[in-house]
Amino acid sequence: MVSFIVPVYNMEKYVERCMDSILNQQEQDWEVIAINDGSKDRTAEILNRYADRDDRIRVIHKENGGIGSAVKEGLQLAGGDYIAFVDSDDYIEKTMLSILKPFEGKYDIIQFNMVEEDEEGRVLGQIVFPEEEMKGTERILVRYFEKYRMPSMACRIFKRELFDGIEIEGRSIGIDEMVTFQLMKKAKSLVSIESTLYHIYVRANSVSRTVYSKGRIEEAVKIHDRLWSYAEDLPSSVKKHVLAKIILAYLGMFAFCEKGIFQQEQEGIQKGLQAYAALARQEREWPLIRQQLGVGYRIYCFNSRLYRWIQQKRRV
Repeated sequence: MVSFIVPVYNMEKYVERCMDSILNQQEQDWEVIAINDGSKDRTAEILNRYADRDDRIRVIHKENGGIGSAVKEGLQLAGGDYIAFVDSDDYIEKTMLSILKPFEGKYDIIQFNMVEEDEEGRVLGQIVFPEEEMKGTERILVRYFEKYRMPSMACRIFKRELFDGIEIEGRSIGIDEMVTFQLMKKAKSLVSIESTLYHIYVRANSVSRTVYSKGRIEEAVKIHDRLWSYAEDLPSSVKKHVLAKIILAYLGMFAFCEKGIFQQEQEGIQKGLQAYAALARQEREWPLIRQQLGVGYRIYCFNSRLYRWIQQKRRV
């Protein structure tokens, strides 16, 4: 059985589409744990109707605590052999479980393609994985950083046992980043299939996420410090990718920090970047890390203000 965990916050406009896509599955061996995370709109009422309609649907109402807290609560209640996550403004193909079923029991992680759509259902982009199977944790992690990259939990289903001992914080930002890395670190087998099974709704205002506020910078620093703590005991073949990822994240913070707080945050961002660059230089694979960082890092080292100006111009 697959347990769907659906965190929901103020999604009265979209949650029915999400829930219907699960109810309409061709394969019937599933359960839904919908976590109403303190919604202020009609979300609770809508979810309760679904729970009354089908006893495989359980609805938990809680005070707002962020996606992380909702995921933790859902995991405590999940009884399936595999765990799937669906964002409440997204939806899945009705064939999802029937397509995945032949792979269940054979792999720790099963991943599939996603499509990004706007309000009218127009395709904005796709996340496509190479069709393959991987064995061995180190190979899976290296492949994750080299080819998969997408940290979303929604494009994968995971064996329930992988979540034992996983650290999940009650935050909303960076949950996928931190949890997926930990799960990949525990997985011994993974398969990618070519089917596109998940639809992501991309909101018109999502571009605003590219601007770093003071709060978002603080969250990003915590997330990447935690990612490094997960990676420190891993082989260099994996650590080089994690360090490159973190340094690139700091470069992004530097380039896209809000103009009004740039003076306040600049020194802290640069100190963090320098600290991780120093760690990277200690690795025997520093030349490969530097290659991953690309020309942007070299421009930053030459003239950080010029780097920020170029990145700002490129974004306009």
